[in-house]
Amino acid sequence: MTRPFFLTAVAALAVVGCTAGQQVAPSARSVAPAGATLQQPAAVQATPEPTAPPTVAPAAAPAPTAPPQQAPPPQPAPPPPAPARSVFALSGAGSGSAVVVSQGGSISVTVSAQGLAPGLHATHVHQGCNGSTMAHLLYLSSVAGPSGASSTTLPYAAPGAGWTVIIYPGPSPVGRPVLCAAIG
Repeated sequence: MTRPFFLTAVAALAVVGCTAGQQVAPSARSVAPAGATLQQPAAVQATPEPTAPPTVAPAAAPAPTAPPQQAPPPQPAPPPPAPARSVFALSGAGSGSAVVVSQGGSISVTVSAQGLAPGLHATHVHQGCNGSTMAHLLYLSSVAGPSGASSTTLPYAAPGAGWTVIIYPGPSPVGRPVLCAAIG
């Protein structure tokens, strides 16, 4: 079966993708059968190729991140500072000591006395060793004689300047102290 020349030329143009007026590669040219006259086809309309809708580039994947590193285990808290301890000798009619321990914002005052009269003895913190009620600062737990001790915790970080521990001759804070020690 022979095809008309016109169809062969159009098919050749479609295969090559040429439009009228463009050069066709020698291998793509049609050869007309012998005795055929070549006619220019009426206007050949090229059909535009359908265009694909614009594509949106996919969002870039986040860069891989290193796996979270485990935090090092917490270090144990440092031990609290050792309490500050001071020992003060009581002097007067008898003997003894006042031990002051400062720790954590408070002080502990431990009073030990020997050579006292039997019974309770009022123990205070004053300014000076004279026992004046005008110099009174704080009450401490009483000491029992003839030998005894007491301990009192006070809400101070350290003893104040001029503080003294005094022990009275009896259970009331009257009379001249029998023992005294400067602690601040």
